[in-house]
Amino acid sequence: MPLWTKDKAPLFGNPKRGEAVQTAAGWVDPITGEVLVAISDLTTKAGAANVTSAKFGLLAYLQGDVLTVLVHFNEKVDVTVGATIQAAWSGPFGNITLTASAQNAAHDVVFSGVVPAEAGVLSIAAQSIAGTIVDDLGAAASGLSISPAAALKAGSRTVV
Repeated sequence: MPLWTKDKAPLFGNPKRGEAVQTAAGWVDPITGEVLVAISDLTTKAGAANVTSAKFGLLAYLQGDVLTVLVHFNEKVDVTVGATIQAAWSGPFGNITLTASAQNAAHDVVFSGVVPAEAGVLSIAAQSIAGTIVDDLGAAASGLSISPAAALKAGSRTVV
């Protein structure tokens, strides 16, 4: 069984490089642009872009900081202004709505908001992204679901 398919990115020897991304040429290294697995017209064959991971922009946050979450898609996407996700917040303030500005040809869509001025714990829950995000090549509607596995892998951040 291969370590990759049209729907599953090939694995790198070094996990810090990030995940391979889909292009019309096949699976590509996100940093160098090198084609790792050539599959002609992969973005069309694989269908719409999907969320593969989510992570916090920083390792630590303080009260009042700008909070960023990066949502990684398996191919480039275009985002209209106003796409949102929720960051779970353990304090009495409640969940925090994070908003993405318009972005074109992005693998990592940046959502931002503000950390409340109170102590608590931030996490990313499994959820659907609200708003319009389409794949960059064909403008097909993208999958907007952050899976439970991706949410769990994002971890949490304690704010004091």
